[in-house]
Amino acid sequence: MNSLLDCKLVGTLFVITLLSGCASVQEVSTAKKEGLGKTYPISTDTCGKVVKKVLGSVHAKIDDARSTKTSIFASSKESILSMGTVYGVWCDETVKNNTKITILSERKARFQATTDMTEEKFHEEVANELKTFKLHERM
Repeated sequence: MNSLLDCKLVGTLFVITLLSGCASVQEVSTAKKEGLGKTYPISTDTCGKVVKKVLGSVHAKIDDARSTKTSIFASSKESILSMGTVYGVWCDETVKNNTKITILSERKARFQATTDMTEEKFHEEVANELKTFKLHERM
């Protein structure tokens, strides 16, 4: 009988863990200082275009209601391996035509082991996209 009670307790705690700790765009939008930032030699206008393209590569949907010209919030859809990821990206001009891009990504469900794109991978993709972007500007 005692083991049945233990099983119910463990099961209840497991369900609570699954249901708690889900990240949202609202939470990410207030946690900028926790993100990973890097500075690039681009304008804030270019930043917004590049960020949207990189987030689009993981099929993240931009939250137009919360996003602005310099802060972009998005979330990716669920897949077989992931419950999805919530992203917050900020484009802050440091000096003329130099912009610091800060990204914070949070798994929608804290227990999931995978994510669609890490912050490091995001910055790799931004750097790659900027190479392509500069090639098109020269043409």
